[in-house]
Amino acid sequence: MPEASVWRLTRPPVVLNLAREAVVLVAGAGKAHMLRQVLDGPYAPDARPAQVVRPALGEVFWLVDAAAASELPAPSG
Repeated sequence: MPEASVWRLTRPPVVLNLAREAVVLVAGAGKAHMLRQVLDGPYAPDARPAQVVRPALGEVFWLVDAAAASELPAPSG
């Protein structure tokens, strides 16, 4: 199997949801559709694993570049 060209750290949901702060980094236009589905679509963690990150006593911070955010609605206000 060839070595993956991306780096990631995988933890089970129970560990992620015990965190005080979780950070999700999303970059590139190829992620735009899925990001919108994750943030605005129905809860479907089997299809959208990022939806499972919901710290009970913490916050999720999304770091999203302009290309990945291109399908999100413009902020109001």
